[in-house]
Amino acid sequence: MVGDTYTVKATVESTGGAFGLLEASVPPGSGPPPHVHTRQDEAFYLLDGVLEVTAGEKTTVVRTGDFVYLPRGTAHWFRNPGVNPPAR
Repeated sequence: MVGDTYTVKATVESTGGAFGLLEASVPPGSGPPPHVHTRQDEAFYLLDGVLEVTAGEKTTVVRTGDFVYLPRGTAHWFRNPGVNPPAR
């Protein structure tokens, strides 16, 4: 998606419908367009790098080791603002 690479770590089917788990690699300047999830919450744990996460009107800079929770129905997007290796 938009230059990002997503690797499925666990599917909804493999977790009995509890959750899905993806690992994303987001190159500098990349990230998805604004979107809303209507059926599931979304959470991020940043393994490496920096992301700008916008939820509603608020933008937060997220760094290695940070956790972000977004309840379903929240308009959001994120991007890697850096010029260094991909955020993941």
